[in-house]
Amino acid sequence: MNGSENLYETLFLTMSEAVVIGELIYDGNGKAVDYRVVNLNPAAEKSLGTSKNQLINRSFRGVIGGINEVALAQIELVVRTGSSAKFEVASKHLNRHFSVVAFRPSEERFAVILQDVTDSRRALETLRSNEALFRGLFGAISSGVIVQDNNGAIIEANATATEILGLSRDELGGLKADGPNWHAVREDGSACPVEEFPSTITRNTKTKVQGAVMGIQNAADGNYRWLLVHTQPVFSEITSELEKVVVNFVDITRQKLAEEALLQSRAQFTAFMDNLPGFAWIRDLQGRYLYLNKACIETL
Repeated sequence: MNGSENLYETLFLTMSEAVVIGELIYDGNGKAVDYRVVNLNPAAEKSLGTSKNQLINRSFRGVIGGINEVALAQIELVVRTGSSAKFEVASKHLNRHFSVVAFRPSEERFAVILQDVTDSRRALETLRSNEALFRGLFGAISSGVIVQDNNGAIIEANATATEILGLSRDELGGLKADGPNWHAVREDGSACPVEEFPSTITRNTKTKVQGAVMGIQNAADGNYRWLLVHTQPVFSEITSELEKVVVNFVDITRQKLAEEALLQSRAQFTAFMDNLPGFAWIRDLQGRYLYLNKACIETL
């Protein structure tokens, strides 16, 4: 028996989890309003930020400065029913979060095993906050953005991307961004093979692509949109393997059409001037020649 007791005592004192054994304190109506600590291990002293001598047989509410009412109600239920419970509580007095397992070791007593999850909870809250910020930026950005997994399937797309491509987010989900669903052309108007898609290049070379120009057919209206495309590979922090490819594209269709219109206008102007029967030229205010027609050039 002494051997078992010694083993229990050793385990109790050396456990990394905080263990507290206590008894409920009731008011005149039989409602639990507090508890007194009967025993606690060193890990519990560290988690609660107080010593064993300060807590033993004293009001927990009085020593700590408050009590979590949710935890108190859960522990009262455990003592009354004998069923164990698992829950999580936030202690504003200790500024800590705990994962709690509570059970009844004897008729009038309860035991709780506390795991301090404050750091993981704060990390999760930071992650959620960052994710919300990312979602806001992702939706508000004026350029199209899609995210592919390492197999080329689209896993994210912002609103601008859906407008440019003519497909909803649901329709884009799972599509290969460099698959056969797209009708793309090079800058000279010739068909652009999948192997030349910026996202394909990034997946194959593990390097980013900057300033690629390509045309892609909008699935909704059938018209081609000219895009200025940038890609960025994203690598796993654990394996350093390619994990995702972020594709950012700006719709430059108006700029492209304006450039083509300007080129056509210049071609028409040149053809008109070169077919004049006489000499024609254009000079600036300083007398410098800006243009000479064909007749002038041939004479010179």
